[in-house]
Amino acid sequence: VEIISLLRKYGIKFRISFMSQTPDETFRDI
Repeated sequence: VEIISLLRKYGIKFRISFMSQTPDETFRDI
């Protein structure tokens, strides 16, 4: 498992979720 690829995958997902949803919903999705 490549850590960098995981960071990119979840990092992008986190940014999209954080920008499009409220922080509570974003942290709930993690």
